[in-house]
Amino acid sequence: MKRLSIIFSLICSFVYSQDLKPLGLYNDIVSHSYYTLSYSEDHEQAEWVYYTLNSNQLNSAVERKNNFRQDFKVKTSSAQLYDYKGSGYDRGHLAPATDMKYNYSSISESFFMSNMSPQSPSFNRGILRKKREVSP
Repeated sequence: MKRLSIIFSLICSFVYSQDLKPLGLYNDIVSHSYYTLSYSEDHEQAEWVYYTLNSNQLNSAVERKNNFRQDFKVKTSSAQLYDYKGSGYDRGHLAPATDMKYNYSSISESFFMSNMSPQSPSFNRGILRKKREVSP
């Protein structure tokens, strides 16, 4: 029984000590304080975004400010505002601003252009908006 307990402890410590961020094709990892992403220069957007949502830390008093801007942590330069001008697409958050309402710094980080992906206006302003309005 003692041997089984030791094996179980080793397995648990191995599993929980691993970095659980996904691997991808590009792996140009950019770490911010509240989320991490893998940037694809070929597509001018994140391949994936990784963050932890702690609902007990969300602060409904933190207001959204549409401060879309270039992410200078992206070595090859992130997408910029003019990339969307006249494209017919909205700038859609991958790590949603609603999920980043911890403080003003966290919500501000969510507006880096590296966290945006082109979205159809009917999708971004339709079903996703309704979902955001229902979220805590």
